[in-house]
Amino acid sequence: MNCPNCGAPLTEGAAFCPNCGQPVAQAQQPDPSMQYQAQQPDPSMQYQAQQPGPNPQFQAQQPGPNPQFQAQQPGPNPQFQTQQQNVGYSGNKGGFVDMIKAKPIKLTTYIGYFFIFITSFLPGWITSNIGGGEGLLVTGGGILKLYALLFVLISVCGILVEFGSIIPALNGIAGKFKALPFSQFYLPGLAFIVWLLSILNGEFRDKMGSFFGLSVGYGICMYLCIIGILLVLVRPIMAIVKKEEYWD
Repeated sequence: MNCPNCGAPLTEGAAFCPNCGQPVAQAQQPDPSMQYQAQQPDPSMQYQAQQPGPNPQFQAQQPGPNPQFQAQQPGPNPQFQTQQQNVGYSGNKGGFVDMIKAKPIKLTTYIGYFFIFITSFLPGWITSNIGGGEGLLVTGGGILKLYALLFVLISVCGILVEFGSIIPALNGIAGKFKALPFSQFYLPGLAFIVWLLSILNGEFRDKMGSFFGLSVGYGICMYLCIIGILLVLVRPIMAIVKKEEYWD
């Protein structure tokens, strides 16, 4: 041990430096017994550390429900259920009645297409004051027969789109048709154009008026047809006014 002031060697236990007289602070020597005790391991702690217990890493690897596996489990597909509900009428009379009870306004569409359909066959487009009348299927009517066929196709297509069909292919076509913008106006709009062409056709207009006491004018079928077209337009117009989706 040396003096911290002059560096002279000091004897064991000296309080002052014999060379410069500087007091020497006695450094505390570590107690060997305490050092030995500190180095001795605690048997109880070692024993506890070696005791078997739950391993967090092992627990994390334990088999359990896999969220990804659960997501792939078979179950009801909401999209599939929605598509099933949008198929429409599939031959179940009870389903049709329930659909009408849920939305009675749909009756206007079905009645409208029914009027368009039957007026294409009936002979009451023009009538006279002595009875009788002529329709779109009049002999020699020419283009009027084409108009009658168009009315039939429009009404049948409209019913299939609104009701649905038991034929999956037709339902697929109807689904694509419904996806078009403002598709609810296509068929009634086409029916209205055919109706205008029918009443303005020369075959009918040449017979209008009065000749030798015979008065000829438009008959009940012409009015039923335009009423049917207006009935089909009721729901689409109401849906726009209420800002609702037309197709269910």
